Amino acid sequence: MAKSINVVAVQSRIVGCRSRDDIRINLKHIEESIDFAVLGGSLEGPVRLVAFPEAALQGFYDEMTDMDPVEYCEKIAITIPGEETEILGEKAKQYGIYLIVCAKAIEPDLIKDRFFNTAFIISPEGKVVHRHRKTRVFTIEHSTTPYDIWDRWVEKMGDGIEALYPVTETELGRIGTIICYESRFPETARALAVNGAEIIYKTSLSGMHTFRDYFEVQNRARAIDNCCFIIAPNIGPYYRDPDAAMPTSPIGGGQSMIVDYLGRVLGRAPTTDSAQVISPINLEEMRQYRLESCFSLIPHLIEPWSKIYEKAIWPKNLYLGKQPEGHQKTMEHYRSVVKQVAEKGIFTPLKDT
Repeated sequence: MAKSINVVAVQSRIVGCRSRDDIRINLKHIEESIDFAVLGGSLEGPVRLVAFPEAALQGFYDEMTDMDPVEYCEKIAITIPGEETEILGEKAKQYGIYLIVCAKAIEPDLIKDRFFNTAFIISPEGKVVHRHRKTRVFTIEHSTTPYDIWDRWVEKMGDGIEALYPVTETELGRIGTIICYESRFPETARALAVNGAEIIYKTSLSGMHTFRDYFEVQNRARAIDNCCFIIAPNIGPYYRDPDAAMPTSPIGGGQSMIVDYLGRVLGRAPTTDSAQVISPINLEEMRQYRLESCFSLIPHLIEPWSKIYEKAIWPKNLYLGKQPEGHQKTMEHYRSVVKQVAEKGIFTPLKDT
């Protein structure tokens, strides 16, 4: 493996899709972005990996309209592999690169009438070699998580962290992926690191929090905590649907970046517009640091920390027997869990005034 490889984080323009036909709009933008990433990036050396943000294929039309999840499965969700990954696979083969993309996908062999927010990697041979289903979702999301159907998931996939947080061995290094809200939890990146991840794809964050530097703080912290590279593409201009004349106020907030294993920002897009961030990353240098430094934290992990998670807070199997619910119901459920946390003495209730 070469000591350094060039990677590109693409800050995409995204259109919210109302049907699978609308996906072609975003797919065309992705294809053109790959062409430019390879062309522009090649000025600094061969590009080996191009990564796109969450929702790059389908957008967030379902979340913005509180769309029924079953309707979404019928009209917009894709399969992985499928028609879209075949098209992306041809681009990967054309340039001999790895691609990382996200999509909301159905998996009827696992459970019907549900969709999963899925990060996937396509190899230079054009094959899907990695799939990760988002494990924690925000209250207005309709995606199902593995924990929402935990008994079925364990039956089909197993209960190990390898099933929840897979790491894929590639000629570039070991790659793991985490998506948006779940990346707020340090456990997700740590699970990937314990599974051997050297490069972590981490997308994305809303504008309201990107503008408060959350995105940078999280990206740099996850890199330092786990002594790994972070490839963090965020969302660029977002159009509610194909008929929208103007972008919605920043959904992702831009600031896409690439961060090294010491938490140093190697490249950043200081804009909310479409952009690309390119940087070389040196895996051999990182591997040497992991082996020789006393600050590669994984060797210092201790068993007592596992006690933190012995008492579950969020309920499992939430959507094993029913569909994900609308915004109002999911918010009510979240508030009820917050109340339980306060009743357990973890949060301090407000005093009556």
